[in-house]
Amino acid sequence: MSDPSPDRLLLEFIEGLPATIRHDLWDAIALAFEKRARNLDESALPEVVREIIQPQEDWLMRQRVILVTGLLDHLMNTVPLEADYWYEGPNRSVIGSVVTPIVRLHYRQAQARWYELRCGPLSPEALAIFS
Repeated sequence: MSDPSPDRLLLEFIEGLPATIRHDLWDAIALAFEKRARNLDESALPEVVREIIQPQEDWLMRQRVILVTGLLDHLMNTVPLEADYWYEGPNRSVIGSVVTPIVRLHYRQAQARWYELRCGPLSPEALAIFS
């Protein structure tokens, strides 16, 4: 059995994240590709991101995988560090979102996994031969 393709690895990485990080990344990806309409139903975000990363055309998929990995590089290094984002107490509600906040450890774990992927199957070298 062959290794998962880079587009599949990207989606698996995002889908395996804690809810708040996953939601933030979905939202950022949709915004970056101008697919985040004001009236977009939150439940549609995963499908929007899937369509961005896995478009019908292979050449476009390769281009988008490279662009999304660059965006995730930036996001995984700059997730907000404000105290309320990292609030670890119970029953905190996030204004404008039904997603609960995360603890700093969850983010550090996600960040470590992202760095593993970027050193291996999602490295610039690996993506250069992705077709």
